[in-house]
Amino acid sequence: MKHLRWLTRDRTLGARREPSVLDWLFACALLALALVEVASGAFPGPVTLTAVLQVITIIPVAFRRVAPVVAITVAALVTLPYSVVYGAGNSLAGAVAFLMLAYAVGRYADWRVLPVGIAMGLLMIIELWIGGRLAGLADIAYLLIFYGAAVGLGVALRAQVRRSTELAAAADRAQHEQEATAQAAVHEERARIARELHDVVPTTWGSSSSRPAAHGACWRPTRIAPARRFGRSRRRAARR
Repeated sequence: MKHLRWLTRDRTLGARREPSVLDWLFACALLALALVEVASGAFPGPVTLTAVLQVITIIPVAFRRVAPVVAITVAALVTLPYSVVYGAGNSLAGAVAFLMLAYAVGRYADWRVLPVGIAMGLLMIIELWIGGRLAGLADIAYLLIFYGAAVGLGVALRAQVRRSTELAAAADRAQHEQEATAQAAVHEERARIARELHDVVPTTWGSSSSRPAAHGACWRPTRIAPARRFGRSRRRAARR
């Protein structure tokens, strides 16, 4: 899997983010499907104009993660005149592109411009109604349900990812604090041992230096006592 990260990794051009290779591959696959649908007569307008329109509409799908609001705005505004003049086509590629853009708005759009992206998605639904693809309120409600589900899924995944990121950051902070506490406890224990050694060594040294004098004081009478007894014995023998 590590060898495939270059497919999904976003690229940068200067200070701007660019779509990943996988995004471009997905958009090109949708574009190929749309061109096949154009050749098969799925759109009511001229073939050349319709093909150009599909290129302009599908290519923004590659930018859905980098600039989701811009992508759905371009797709909505480009198809509006065509839907008014010629009508809406029956396109599977267009439906997939619409749902992917709606999901991207909920998942990646900034909260400040999220209403703009949602409004552009509703405009695309209105274009289908203007183009005659939605026969009644049931079709409109059906499409609104799918649109709301796509946007809601994107918002839910965004909240989940943010929550996971916050939990991971909190776990890292807790681990760092635990390590700092353990390190402080180790330093405190070392300092305590050093203080105890500093107090014990002078006391032991003083006790050791006083032992020879005390030892000599205790044994000196024992050393002199035999000499006194010898002197007394000699005096007694002289008197006899």
